[in-house]
Amino acid sequence: ATRDSLQERGALSGMYPSAGGRFETQPLDSGGRLSRLERLTVRMSEPNETGSAFFARAGENPYEWTDVYPQWITVIPGNTLSGIQGRYFQIAGELYTDGRARSTPILSSITLEYQKDDPPWPPVKVFAGGADESVHLQWKASIDSDTAGYLVYYGERPGEYLAAGSPIDAGKTLEYTVNGLLNGKLYYFSVSAYDLAGKEHNGPLSMEVSARPRAGHGSSAPRSNY
Repeated sequence: ATRDSLQERGALSGMYPSAGGRFETQPLDSGGRLSRLERLTVRMSEPNETGSAFFARAGENPYEWTDVYPQWITVIPGNTLSGIQGRYFQIAGELYTDGRARSTPILSSITLEYQKDDPPWPPVKVFAGGADESVHLQWKASIDSDTAGYLVYYGERPGEYLAAGSPIDAGKTLEYTVNGLLNGKLYYFSVSAYDLAGKEHNGPLSMEVSARPRAGHGSSAPRSNY
């Protein structure tokens, strides 16, 4: 078997490579898009004249990564970090020997602290009002400050939002009119919010509301079902 660690080489030869060595972890999955790496903590010993340096990078798809992309960012263990954001994190370290290449840092563990980017909360209240072949919806803004837009779900049965075109991307507006509906038929609606990660990162659905389009009706006042 190939022995590649600095410690194993040193044990075999009695001397470490004078240039030191470098290691890189496999990409680590945070489980959420745009997660933020906040702190790197290491446990290690550094004999006299030895030293170390640590680096981190992040991205959404590690299969697109190269040796230089995403860019490696120098990090100081224990310090609060910023600007390292993505679903996947990768850590690298360089371990420098002493002047005679007889001592090297000994790394025991690396701990990552990160903030997972959870999807935004839905609107607190949604209102619906029927009009001729349409339903007009209004809602209160999500309490999440990074909300980038809303998705409108609708269908013909409670809890089933399977109508053609559902969900509809309403953008960052707080109201939307769903057109092309059948007069006299009852429709059910719910709204979710998404953040800067995109529509695929939308959060849970709001409470359901319903409305019935009716011929001869203009834009009736939206109403809430709760």
